[in-house]
Amino acid sequence: MEEVTSCIQQLRSAGAGGGRSAADQVEAAEAQLFLRAQELQEINGRLRRARVRERQATDAARAALSHQRQAVADTSHDLRRPLTGLQTRLQEALTDPQADSRKVLHAALHDAERLGDIVGDLLELARLEGGAPFVTEPVDLSALVAAEVERADPACRIVVDIAPAHHRDHLATRLLPLRVGA
Repeated sequence: MEEVTSCIQQLRSAGAGGGRSAADQVEAAEAQLFLRAQELQEINGRLRRARVRERQATDAARAALSHQRQAVADTSHDLRRPLTGLQTRLQEALTDPQADSRKVLHAALHDAERLGDIVGDLLELARLEGGAPFVTEPVDLSALVAAEVERADPACRIVVDIAPAHHRDHLATRLLPLRVGA
């Protein structure tokens, strides 16, 4: 409103000067309006680009929130299993006076170690997401799989085929499919 009003006032004052014809005044008005229209187009373009950036930022924030929710759900699930196992074993030991306390303690220790591993993984993830530098090193996948199979529930039958040592290349161990059976 102010820009249009000042434009009209300028036209009136130019016309009151008496030195310009009506055609000159119309031409000056058209030039002013053209300039104002160009300014508005530029401002509208900036607004559109800002709106696109805002949508992109909103979409990125939503995706990050969704990722975070999924991570929390996955972590909760990962923590629930060893906690439930620990609670069940301890409850059984308390209710059954003839329970093998050494066996119960070993199983409870296994669950506690698993919980510790999960918490350690969470701390490592937080450190990595925080941008902390980290050192990488080669990993013997066959040893890693063997350790995880040893930690598995003895009631679950797990068969793992790992390529023999002479078939390994110098960077990584070939791991063949993992089959889990009942």
